[in-house]
Amino acid sequence: MPDYAYSVFSALGVVLCFEPVVYTLRERKPRMRSLAGGLLIFWIGLYNILSFVDSLVWGGNTGDDISGWFNGTGYCDIGARIKVTFPFGILGSTIGICRFLLAAIGEDRGLDTPERQRRRMVLEGCLGVGLPVVFAALHFVVEPFRYRIIGVTGCQSSFDNSWLTLLLSTIWPPILSLISLLLIGTPLPITPSLPPADTYPGLVLRRWWSRRADLNEEWSLIIPPAITKQHFHRLVITVLFTSLIYLPYSLYILIHLVTVVDIGGFSWARVHGPDWGVVVIMAQDTAPATSWIGIVLAGCSVLVLATRSNTKKRCTSCVEWIDTHLTRPGSLLALPKHHSMAIDHKT
Repeated sequence: MPDYAYSVFSALGVVLCFEPVVYTLRERKPRMRSLAGGLLIFWIGLYNILSFVDSLVWGGNTGDDISGWFNGTGYCDIGARIKVTFPFGILGSTIGICRFLLAAIGEDRGLDTPERQRRRMVLEGCLGVGLPVVFAALHFVVEPFRYRIIGVTGCQSSFDNSWLTLLLSTIWPPILSLISLLLIGTPLPITPSLPPADTYPGLVLRRWWSRRADLNEEWSLIIPPAITKQHFHRLVITVLFTSLIYLPYSLYILIHLVTVVDIGGFSWARVHGPDWGVVVIMAQDTAPATSWIGIVLAGCSVLVLATRSNTKKRCTSCVEWIDTHLTRPGSLLALPKHHSMAIDHKT
């Protein structure tokens, strides 16, 4: 049966991304607009769109003849690659946000010229878009077959159980999460034994801590600052939420691959042999917990913006609609579930 909870909350995740996108687009001052922040919401929304569509297309009963399921030709060739690059798009965007914050609260923030703004946006674009493209190309090296189609979660990429998969793909999300957290940094504790905070230009909160008096004075004046106090807080909390959520999630994936999967050597002839065109189809009743990462990130993004009155109204309306139509006795979410099975399908 379809996993109605996963489908509904994936759709809700898409809706929740509208408000941050609108907020970013309405920012008329280029120096206060973070391209990386918009890309972060773009990746979260895109992942939830794919999750919602996949849960509808491949959400049938496990007792059905799944050999007759749509084999995803064309759609999964793109969708599976987008999902495998999702972590790099998310984490690259958070690093780009840190770069934007460093420039917004720096000593030379008043000298931000259009040329510097363009260079900053190019850098943020490279982190939020270029980085995922690079890792998508690298992942092709360790794909032993075309892709997988799993019940409810739909299109999923394949990976070879080899050390090269760890090197080219799995090990990088935890590293990027740590880089993002190191860039944000922590303002406390600051001990006398440490050098002045200005010597840590890569740590956003330490730079804010060392310049907090000047920044608070600037934020209290009528003169337009490089970034408003509320916008600064939103972006910092967004980076912290995203990094702190993705770090344990990516570590779990890495540890699972190292401890549960039998890691072997890599062979190009074996990985890209005659089985590379195979499409593996597996039935499944419900989405695993790891598949809810897009929904969780969407929820966190709207929590950051929850102080805005229009966001509160939209969230309240969505929750009331779900309570009325889906969570009461006799609703769709109350339907029973079935068991899972698996088969292989070749194109």
